[in-house]
Amino acid sequence: MHPVLRLDDLLRHIFASSPPECLPVAARTCRAWTEPALDQVWSHLCSLVPLLQLIPGVACVNGEYTALSEDPLDLRVFYSYARRVRNITQRHTIRVQPTLLAKISPESLSGLVATRLSSLDPLSLPAALSFSSNLRHLDVDFGFKGPVSISESQLDNLRRVSAALERVRLRGTMEPRLNAFLSDMCQLKSLTLRTGTFVTAETLYALSAFPNLVELDLDAPGVDLDAFPASWPTHEPFSQLQHLRLSASADILRLFMTVARSASLRSLHLDARTCPDWRNIVAAIGIGSSETLQSLTIEHHIDDIPIEGDSQDTKSDINLDRITLDTLRLMTRFGRLEKLVLDTTYPVDLSDADIGELAALRSWPCLEHLDLGSVFSFECLPSSCLPRMTLTTLDVLASALPALRTLALPLNLQHLSEGKTASVSLTRLVVSCPATPSSAVDTGRQLSKLFPSLTEVEGMTGEQEEFWKTVQLTL
Repeated sequence: MHPVLRLDDLLRHIFASSPPECLPVAARTCRAWTEPALDQVWSHLCSLVPLLQLIPGVACVNGEYTALSEDPLDLRVFYSYARRVRNITQRHTIRVQPTLLAKISPESLSGLVATRLSSLDPLSLPAALSFSSNLRHLDVDFGFKGPVSISESQLDNLRRVSAALERVRLRGTMEPRLNAFLSDMCQLKSLTLRTGTFVTAETLYALSAFPNLVELDLDAPGVDLDAFPASWPTHEPFSQLQHLRLSASADILRLFMTVARSASLRSLHLDARTCPDWRNIVAAIGIGSSETLQSLTIEHHIDDIPIEGDSQDTKSDINLDRITLDTLRLMTRFGRLEKLVLDTTYPVDLSDADIGELAALRSWPCLEHLDLGSVFSFECLPSSCLPRMTLTTLDVLASALPALRTLALPLNLQHLSEGKTASVSLTRLVVSCPATPSSAVDTGRQLSKLFPSLTEVEGMTGEQEEFWKTVQLTL
């Protein structure tokens, strides 16, 4: 055998990309290969059951793992393989008899770097053994059935590892005491909190000072603007942030965009939980993002659409929420955009002339994905929300956006016009049309002229479903 094939680092690199079924064979082939091959076999586990099965005299009885006798346990094989585990994805709780759990060292998984849990219950084996000194990635799904009480032993586990964690993802209804531990995770690079109203203004204030935070995905619907300190910011908030998704009230979105000082923001997703004035929010996005932002998503949905004509307030809310040319003009400073999504209950308020004005600016030469809204039904929307864009808009976009590959928008296709410009890049088109056009064949031919590379067309379902199937066949 060539000496190179005995180099441990090289073997680990090879085995990391090898099919899993080949690794046990490799472990038995050569003594020099045994350890690196077994390390790879056991590095990622979807359950700790295989480890428990290595302990003689332990079995699952009535859903709980227990020792079948009172004889001393032989844990040597268990420990020899447990130290190899680097990543656990444990979606279901494993109940272990407390007397058995007490005999297993909490540091059994000494090499564990990442864990995904469904509970922090210390009587659940994954949670009891997951908080090793090497833990860097923590993912816990508490569920949304109700607040989960946290014991002191669980808090102690979090306290031991919080300062070293680099990536944390928490989902579900959480106990307020955990806010304090988030403030201690000062080395975080990535944080996801899909936790309802759990997050407080104090937590946001603490997170803004984290020096290494690159990715933040945050639900903060319960945060009150008045709860922030008057002195905020006193430093450079979120200075390293590159990816942000924030779901909060319109006031918090605007405040966040005003104070964030990142000069390297690449992707931004803003979800407004209250009626937003998007012009003010977009205008607040830091000037440092103009040369770095590549993906921008604007989102706002309402559960109950007011009946048209109910009140003047209803009309003003609709007008405020709809995205207009004024808002899009503010976005033209993001010259490196590759993806723009406008996902709102009330569709954009744009005409062919508006699109023509934007296109004349040639602001988005790199834009590949443009979503101006996908409407499932116009029946519940006010008549003022019917689309004003026509096939002319497609003609303009074909000329102005040379890199565009996917496009979604509401269109009025009652009157087909002759397209002039062809775009060879667009491959997928999603159209929301309030009324079925007269001819599927003519529509398909027009779209093929504008977009010769178009392979997929999707329209509204229901009464229009057969029409768009015919358009698809015409391409």
